[in-house]
Amino acid sequence: MKVSLCLIAYNEEPRIAGAIASGWGLADEVIVVDGGSTDGTVAMARAAGVKVIDVGNSNNLSANRNAAIDAATGDWIVFLDCDELIQNPVGLRAFLQSDKVEGLDGLAIKQLYLDANDKPEEALYPVRVFRRGLVRYKYRWHERPTSVDQGRVGAYGQTEFVFEHRRLDKPGVPERALHWLEQDVEENPGDPRPIYYLARQYLYLGELKLARSFFQTYLEIPEARNPGSAWMFLGQAYGKEGNREEQIRCLYRSCEADPRWRNPWGQLAALYYKQARYSLAAALLRCVLALPMPDDVYEDYLWFGWLPWDYLARCMYHLGRYQEGLEYAARAVELGPGDERLVENLAAFMEKVDAAR
Repeated sequence: MKVSLCLIAYNEEPRIAGAIASGWGLADEVIVVDGGSTDGTVAMARAAGVKVIDVGNSNNLSANRNAAIDAATGDWIVFLDCDELIQNPVGLRAFLQSDKVEGLDGLAIKQLYLDANDKPEEALYPVRVFRRGLVRYKYRWHERPTSVDQGRVGAYGQTEFVFEHRRLDKPGVPERALHWLEQDVEENPGDPRPIYYLARQYLYLGELKLARSFFQTYLEIPEARNPGSAWMFLGQAYGKEGNREEQIRCLYRSCEADPRWRNPWGQLAALYYKQARYSLAAALLRCVLALPMPDDVYEDYLWFGWLPWDYLARCMYHLGRYQEGLEYAARAVELGPGDERLVENLAAFMEKVDAAR
């Protein structure tokens, strides 16, 4: 069995060497497709002894990924982003050599998003591992693997092999992404996926009217697959414009569309907390805590971590229910160790409870 590790790069000098090194023990060959870097990315990759393909100033990430696929010679192809690290490359290789992959065309890995302090924020499960010859990528931005035969990836398995992903601010990337997403929408008329991502990009860039327009267009498409998140982001656009009534309405629609998702329930609770409607906020937070972690393609460590317990504790403080709040504050500290504000909140509850004795 042979494994090809593929990366696409553009001005990744600070990160490319670490990403490549994280694949040792997994890959028999490493291929880096560079999209016209102006820094030392190409030199760093070549110094690491990997194959480098320079495609120039590419404006299509799928084209770059497909160039890597064309150059790969492995039985399995693994795609890694330059701002990611593979946690257990040897274990992933052993898994690919086992009978557990029999009948599978590809594997979803756990893409674990970490904050600046390396604490988990969320996890996605994208398909990043597949057999050579079965997959091509589509779309210029937020590119997606699709089957060469069926328009989608065929049978795949979900694994817990982790690719650590760190959010980084890269100059010029948001504007480039916007341009490419506009092209994706133009080139794929009626396709809900690029419309969704274009709406989200407008939201990130503060183009709120355009964001609202494209989210509304997306929600009118019967084939739209993410109505829950679209309603939530639409609510955020209204919120940034100061329209709290519409923001709350959209969040309720988000909860209706995807009742298992903690995020919109939590955002509603946070809004009611800011409005000093502590009893309503507390009721919603109890709903949040009753929802189990989904077992499909998304994990939210924010609302499945210390945050709902902290909000619930603060609601109890304002309601004068200090003993109950103490328990919630203690749980928040347990789930958010090292957070000084959470520790201070716990101390404030302890003082209130001691004073009441």
